[in-house]
Amino acid sequence: MSAADSLYLPGSDGSRDGEPVAVGDTPIAPVALQDRTFAGLPIPTLILAAIVLLLGLLSAWQTREILALRSHRMVSVSLATIVRDFIATEAHNGGTPETSAMRTKLYLAATQASIRELTEQGTTVLVSEAVAGNSVPDVTPALKANIDAKLKAVQISAAGR
Repeated sequence: MSAADSLYLPGSDGSRDGEPVAVGDTPIAPVALQDRTFAGLPIPTLILAAIVLLLGLLSAWQTREILALRSHRMVSVSLATIVRDFIATEAHNGGTPETSAMRTKLYLAATQASIRELTEQGTTVLVSEAVAGNSVPDVTPALKANIDAKLKAVQISAAGR
């Protein structure tokens, strides 16, 4: 192999462009085109940067969600106590079945509204009968006070009509 054989100039040996030319025993490929670029950066670099950016955004979102769970509040409510107290009060009130049915309907609506208010504040409400070991605070008295306030507001508005 001479010094002239090791030098390759495309088109100088009579071959057609795009075909490898053999020099000695080793075929030589034509000169590769320059890598494709976008805005002056190679495409693989841009793809890698997009993946890193996407992973960074995903990581930030996950961190925010985990921190939001940390501040999440869980409470328990004794629905059995609330219903038992209502039944005892209703038994002493007497009245017609229609009046009793109306008061029961109002009481259940007020109970649902009070529990919904707690959940809209981001609080998870557990039935205290399903909670083992008093591991979450019991808000039954506060819930009963909220229900009573709602019932009084309904009674005042009904009396004002």
